[in-house]
Amino acid sequence: MFWRDEVNHFPRENFVERSVRLHALLSLGSSLARVKKYAEAMACFQQAAEVVPESHETYFHMGAVSRRTGNREQAIKYLRKADSLRPGNSLIRRELEWALAGQ
Repeated sequence: MFWRDEVNHFPRENFVERSVRLHALLSLGSSLARVKKYAEAMACFQQAAEVVPESHETYFHMGAVSRRTGNREQAIKYLRKADSLRPGNSLIRRELEWALAGQ
């Protein structure tokens, strides 16, 4: 896939380049999730977690995809991680509540 190849060209050491790489992966993953290409979306989010392990957005998206694919325990794990990185975020909390309720 073109975007995935382009995203992988960014070096991993520089903060700005890591940030650009992170946002490119999150954007691509979100687009893939919107068209229900969940496995490809999750691969993007997993790469994003490698680039910037402290990104609450990454774990939020991983949790949301896990919930949508029926992997409730994994969703809860990812969403709790997102919540620990960004306590009180209403989007994370809502998604976590849905996962805990089995929705």
